[in-house]
Amino acid sequence: MFRHDHPLFARHVAITFIFALCIISLLWLQLPSKSLFVQSDPPPDKIYELYIQGPPEDDAADEANSTPDPGASTPPGNHIDKSDFELPRPSAEFKESAVNLSFEIYDPYPRYNTKAWKKEWRGAHFACEGPRGVDVNGNPDDMLGAYKLPTGALTPQPIFGTYKETGLGSGYCFERHARNSPYGDEDKAGDSLNNRPQPSKVEWESVDWGRLQRDCYKRNQGRFEETKDDTPPSMFRFPTHEDTRDVNKTLILPGPEPKNERQSYRRWLTDSKKSKQRNAILLRTFDKKKYTPDDMQHIRSMISELSLHSGAEYEVFLLVQIVDLGRHIFSDPVVYQKALDDYVPREFHKISLLFNVPLLEAWYPKAGKHDPDNSQQVHMTQPLQLFSLLRPDFDMYWQSELDVRYTGHHYHHFEAIRQWAQKQPRKLQWERAAYFYSPFIHKSWKSFSAKIRDMTARGGIWGAVTTTGIDPVGPKPPTATPEEDDSEWGVGEPADMINVMPIVDAVKTHMMFRNWVDNYPDGKKTPRRTAPVTALIATSKRLLRAMHHSQVTRGTHMMPEMFPESSALHHGLKTVAFPEPVYLDINDKTTEELESIFNDQTEKSIWNGGSPYARLPQHISYWWSTGFVPDFANILYRRWLGIDLEGKKTKERRLCLPPIVTKTQPFPVRSFSTKPSEPIVSIKNATFYRQHPTVTAANGESNPPLFPNLTFEFPSSSAKPEHWAVIGPSSAGKTTFFEILRGQHLCFPTTARSFPYLSSPEIERKDHRLRAPFRAVQYVGFAGKYGGGLRGGSTAGAYLSARYESRKEDTDFSVLDYLTGNTELNPSETEKQSLRKDDALLKVIDDLKLEALVDMPVGNLSNGQTRRAKIAKALLDKPEVLLLDEPFMGLDPPTLEMLSPLLYNLAEAQAPRIVVSLRPQDSLPDWITHVIRLGPELRVVYQGPKGETRDVASGQKPNANVNTGRTPRRPSREGLPLRDKKPLPTGEPIIEMRDVVVKYGSKTVLGNWQETIDGHTRHGLHLTVHRGSRWGIFGPNGSGKTTLLSLISSDHPQSYSLPITLFSHRRLPTPGQPGISLFDLQSRIGHSSPEVHSFFPKHLSLRRTLESAWADTFLSPPVLTYARDCLVDTHLRWFEPALNPHHAASVHGSSGKDEQIPSNANRLLRHGTEILNLDPATNPIDWADSIAFGALPFSAQRLALLLRALIKKPDLVILDEAFSGMDAALRDKCMLFLTWGTT
Repeated sequence: MFRHDHPLFARHVAITFIFALCIISLLWLQLPSKSLFVQSDPPPDKIYELYIQGPPEDDAADEANSTPDPGASTPPGNHIDKSDFELPRPSAEFKESAVNLSFEIYDPYPRYNTKAWKKEWRGAHFACEGPRGVDVNGNPDDMLGAYKLPTGALTPQPIFGTYKETGLGSGYCFERHARNSPYGDEDKAGDSLNNRPQPSKVEWESVDWGRLQRDCYKRNQGRFEETKDDTPPSMFRFPTHEDTRDVNKTLILPGPEPKNERQSYRRWLTDSKKSKQRNAILLRTFDKKKYTPDDMQHIRSMISELSLHSGAEYEVFLLVQIVDLGRHIFSDPVVYQKALDDYVPREFHKISLLFNVPLLEAWYPKAGKHDPDNSQQVHMTQPLQLFSLLRPDFDMYWQSELDVRYTGHHYHHFEAIRQWAQKQPRKLQWERAAYFYSPFIHKSWKSFSAKIRDMTARGGIWGAVTTTGIDPVGPKPPTATPEEDDSEWGVGEPADMINVMPIVDAVKTHMMFRNWVDNYPDGKKTPRRTAPVTALIATSKRLLRAMHHSQVTRGTHMMPEMFPESSALHHGLKTVAFPEPVYLDINDKTTEELESIFNDQTEKSIWNGGSPYARLPQHISYWWSTGFVPDFANILYRRWLGIDLEGKKTKERRLCLPPIVTKTQPFPVRSFSTKPSEPIVSIKNATFYRQHPTVTAANGESNPPLFPNLTFEFPSSSAKPEHWAVIGPSSAGKTTFFEILRGQHLCFPTTARSFPYLSSPEIERKDHRLRAPFRAVQYVGFAGKYGGGLRGGSTAGAYLSARYESRKEDTDFSVLDYLTGNTELNPSETEKQSLRKDDALLKVIDDLKLEALVDMPVGNLSNGQTRRAKIAKALLDKPEVLLLDEPFMGLDPPTLEMLSPLLYNLAEAQAPRIVVSLRPQDSLPDWITHVIRLGPELRVVYQGPKGETRDVASGQKPNANVNTGRTPRRPSREGLPLRDKKPLPTGEPIIEMRDVVVKYGSKTVLGNWQETIDGHTRHGLHLTVHRGSRWGIFGPNGSGKTTLLSLISSDHPQSYSLPITLFSHRRLPTPGQPGISLFDLQSRIGHSSPEVHSFFPKHLSLRRTLESAWADTFLSPPVLTYARDCLVDTHLRWFEPALNPHHAASVHGSSGKDEQIPSNANRLLRHGTEILNLDPATNPIDWADSIAFGALPFSAQRLALLLRALIKKPDLVILDEAFSGMDAALRDKCMLFLTWGTT
């Protein structure tokens, strides 16, 4: 089995006592109360760790020349102390003379092409080309090495799982360099045992692993079942109608029943020649994964050992989830390739398949919620199901997360699992799978199986478990009862489901997702099984097709820890829990305690939620690993790599380990300091003013205190990261609060506000300019006086229709120009040299997903794209804190779901720290930990953890931990009906569009579709709008809503040339038909949109804003009459609480409650001039003449523009995101105004 034809010089290794190893797991389950305990000898108290000699140390010689005391007891500190999480150093009490370990090339492959081999298998094995351009078989540079242990050497033994029974035992240990040097590991320090010669170097970037695997398969194609497709597809696709219609054809139904009840797969075993089984290995990863050298070597080793050396028995793929929804990878091959270039190392391009949430949603629309942040965990099996459709040429599909590691040989490992599972009988398969097997506790596997048989009533589960609505695809049992079977059924049958952890009854567990059972007729009564870890599983094509069919047709769904195992249970498929050898770093338990902890239903069992052992996964060698906790798996694997918890090379001697599977993250572990830190902002009992409190404002306005007696601290670091949100309506002072955090406004007493962290030496080392609060604390506003666009005032002469033009003017600066500061028409040489072109710029562009937008004019950006660009601009100054004022306002759910994770990543990395402001109706991102709630009169009514906050007025908890999508509130108050009692009458067409397609060059932005009109297929948009009708246009940001409305308003230049009729006229004259002028259109259309808001003059008074509805342009004199003056007065009085900042009651009233709307709202609005008091003496409205439009809160500005669009009673009203930015109560009042108002 092992080759000795690669001689290397032997060195010495010290064998030193360290600790006993056994296993534990965290899953909170309740197993049957009957114990599996089998009396045996206690576990050995001396288990030895094999060290590889590292750099010279003072005590190395003493350790190498000493001998252990065979009778000594376990030394103190021989296991990990939970207080410091450090691997123990070798104890001086246990020293043993050095033992010579011989290096050998490790070759676990069958003796291909021998007579015995040819007698069993069809075809011939042909050697395959490797990354060095020569055949891998027999080439020592392409084969890993191991060290043979001396006879009788005491090596670490797993307390659960077995090497002997599974065939994994070899008598060898594996050291990092000897194992990984064929795949790029360079042992520059020369600290490996026997100093193995470095294999010949490879230019890894030029290696095409996809070609090597396909060529290998073609050479060995005669060994496998014939396939129809010699060039299989290399990427996923979206479903077609035929995929849904023909979903039943994807099922692999059971074949004819055997003639003899004893006949099963035994006949397959006795066939003269068998085709070799093909296995697909899918390594799960995601975009933005940072591939370490260890990751690269791990992937190369799997391809080489599993695929190339075996002659294509296995084929390895990367399954890459593109979490970034801004990457429409299936829309264009160029976009797909760009994602590959950005996220996957070049050598793995041809073995990578990209997928995203839209793909899963398209295939499985019924199967639960597809959350971009959680789909990788919640819908983990769906890409595997789709792969079985894409590549049906495989028999078995293995899925492994990329952070799963194996210190031994991959082919030996996978073949041992597959062959061992194939030998297991179906009888008692579920009962055996539910328990940990330990040779120390249960002796042999045979005695373990016998104990399971003795304790199982009525023979256990036999065949498929009856489940409503499921027709099993598995074979029927050959006998009526399991007692009649002599453990023969299933022997020799390849397993349909394999996990390397126990598979237990989920109904009896305490897992939080145990009742996540969607669209099963039996609901929570559905039988189901689960496994604690699914990082390494194998599923057959038959099982995956059954899962696919169930999710497509009925939307059945469970968590991935349950779905494959439960589907196998429902369909009667062969399932095996492989007893993988795993270790624990605790050795103070007897066999009775181990049995009680793992295989009992006592309160001290790990399967019980109240167990004292519920938090022990940190001591297990194979479990999940967060990367934030220095657990045993991380420590053990890092020691094997020779690095510490920070990823730095350690002087500790590296380990030579037995073949161990572990799940770890071999990059620096993040730890949060518990040392108290200086706050960035410290405010202690301070009151703020816009002007000195003893001075009266020049214009006579009041100077009220801002946030009186405010106390607040924003930490620079904390034991747990704090992510803050400031919540309040538009008039509550969120922007003012942010200004205070930046050092603005007068503080009394003056010493009550300070910035301690900004005066620290750490800031001086970073950038001395950050000592200034306005630099260290950056503000990004998306509304109000700070504006929402990127143009600012740097470019004069901008106009409304500019964003729709395809020709780029000199004044249309790009996103890259905006980010680099190149926004001057004639920059000086100094300004040119100061433009940013550095790594920070590239990183910000990458982090904010702006790669595809850098050359786009800023005027063409959508709402969400503009926000990302503004945030990126602020990040380039590298602030300590970034204040984002209502960043989610006006965003559709897809854009919000894209932006929120970006902000979370920045906040979590504290680069910079993020504080966001939100409105009360906004959904609170689940990553926010702390909130500040603002109440009436510029006061803080709550600050602290978000879970404790309650609405001041109602006492209800705010909208926390909810989906980012929002359901509009019902616009019915005071008994007004939700809908019209009868359909409204409609009149003549006022808008007609035929075959409308909007293009910019070759890019189609609207009308890129076909419609069937009167039985004929027509291209482009077809639309007819009749007088009196009400239309809604829905779509995500950037989908073309504003473009469509701009065609109607004639702001779009192409409205002149396209077949569009407005009020029975074309824009340009036609024979016998005059055109309609722009001024005629403006007089008949009322328009409110973000574009109008952006360009509307901010210096106009509020009254002048409404009067401009009767003007030809924003600034031209309006044509007014007495009736029009009365209309302006009526609207101002009706909305005075929202428009007048000095009104006694805001929209929410002085009590914080929503304003009560009169029950006679309809009559008031229809006959306002008769009912309302217009006497200036008793109800003056001169306040509207002194308030500038730009001085209003953002929501009031939107309201003013809405009223401007409605007040002249136009024939057509266009409202483009007119309610965006309004508070909930004001939005409801506006909806009522639209429903029951004068228009």
